[in-house]
Amino acid sequence: MKKIANGILADNPEENVVYMTEDGQAFFNETQANNHASKNEFSEPDSFFREGFEPEDTKALEEELALVKEDNETITAVLAEIEQAVDFTQEAPEVTQESDPVVAAVVQLREKHEGAITFIDKVIHALTEGEAVVNEKAEPVIVEIMKLRVSLLSAQAEKETLTNSLSIIQSELDTLKAKQIAVVEEKVVEPAAKMPAKNGK
Repeated sequence: MKKIANGILADNPEENVVYMTEDGQAFFNETQANNHASKNEFSEPDSFFREGFEPEDTKALEEELALVKEDNETITAVLAEIEQAVDFTQEAPEVTQESDPVVAAVVQLREKHEGAITFIDKVIHALTEGEAVVNEKAEPVIVEIMKLRVSLLSAQAEKETLTNSLSIIQSELDTLKAKQIAVVEEKVVEPAAKMPAKNGK
């Protein structure tokens, strides 16, 4: 198998190591070789290095690969927390000093969004409901809305009072007009009598 591996390396001068599985398959990628061996229930692939290229030379690559894997795991965890943060059917992830800055920023945006929705709900409640809790903790806008509601209700009450008063006055005026017409109709005007002519004329 070493002879086959050396031939493969000779045909691929850009490669310094080849991984061979029990069935004679050659791989330049160790992960692919391991996957193939595992899938077929083979033993661990054999590594064959180009002459002058010692296995120790791959140490830096292995360390870099380990770092990349660690970064990938971190990114996966961050993405999972972000997905949780933007899903309003779930609780937002807890933010601590160790939390990823991106996750912390997304959670903060979510809290602002939820705060805005709560505020809008309060405004709608204040505009549509007869009663609303107004205290020292209430938002200024809510306080102003409730003041306007009180003023509006007061103005509506005054309008109803004035309307009722106007109706009464109109009724009394109509009654007086009817009496005046009746008095005029009852007064009879007699025609003027002819005066006798003077001097027999």
